[in-house]
Amino acid sequence: MFGRIESISQAAVWDGYDGRTSAAPDFARYNLIYGWNASGKTTLSRVFGLLNGPTISGLPAGAHVRVSVGQGVL
Repeated sequence: MFGRIESISQAAVWDGYDGRTSAAPDFARYNLIYGWNASGKTTLSRVFGLLNGPTISGLPAGAHVRVSVGQGVL
């Protein structure tokens, strides 16, 4: 199961995000994601899309994402 986003860099408004210093809780079975326009919702959905397997992610070239899944980190 998808646990949390550990870090995101060079991905639009998510540049420099560090999950270790964030107060955001881990993801649960159901999650509501909302925010103002241009706050990163689409970028976040593209990060989730990476978990579906090989596909064109739509993230900017050079973007780096690190997520925890179950007991490990991808």
